[in-house]
Amino acid sequence: MTSKGSVFNDLPSSYDILQKQCLPNWQAFFSTIIEFIPESIPESVHEKTEGKNERQNQKIEILELGSGTGFFTSLIRKERPDARITCIDRNPEMLAVAKEKPELQKNVTFIEGDILEECEKWKEETGRHEEPGGKEGPEGEGKFDVVVSTQCLCFLPQDAKTRVFRRIYEALKPDGSFIEGDIFRPGSEWKEEIYRAHWKKYMVEQELTVQEAEEMLQTFDDIQEKIDTHKRFRERMEEAGFERIFCPYWYEMYAVFVARR
Repeated sequence: MTSKGSVFNDLPSSYDILQKQCLPNWQAFFSTIIEFIPESIPESVHEKTEGKNERQNQKIEILELGSGTGFFTSLIRKERPDARITCIDRNPEMLAVAKEKPELQKNVTFIEGDILEECEKWKEETGRHEEPGGKEGPEGEGKFDVVVSTQCLCFLPQDAKTRVFRRIYEALKPDGSFIEGDIFRPGSEWKEEIYRAHWKKYMVEQELTVQEAEEMLQTFDDIQEKIDTHKRFRERMEEAGFERIFCPYWYEMYAVFVARR
């Protein structure tokens, strides 16, 4: 139960504001993720290779895990207006906020469901691929050009992460990308102490009270055992089948990883 002055009171309606108040350098964080989402190519553009032409003429298919109120979905829509986006979140109140946003009324599919449960539907025992929403893709090939998640998968239990990452790999088209923007453990206590102090200072400067900033830090403490270091995250990606993995953004506790199928 949250206190009367808790930062988590009425979370769905305040979530978009909290994103900016609680995430240092949030513009750089989210813009880096979008930078690695390919743009749709006009049909007037032709390539010599027939396969490339067919692929580029299609609208980009994006799967967003833990989409919440659609804060990041809206940023994607602004920069990739022709993309088709499938959003999964388990919180109906957060999804209700997203569904009301004018920019998300077209080419966006919302699915209410738990990521752990949904990911098990992506692979039938027959070996055929079942996509979110019950759609099947070609055997051995996923439907999505990009699977993206921000500040969500860090909450998954350790033993579930590799399984989920494998399902993400299977949900991607060849050369598709999994982009994960999240919080990571520094790997040493002295670094963490410095980063936490910077993080708290930022939140207070963004007009959170000291109590609210400490609540956010407590949330990190509560899930700390679930949070990966950069090294462990890379290992999980490799275990899932990804080989091309890189980190284009890293600022203290937060980083963006891109893994290509």
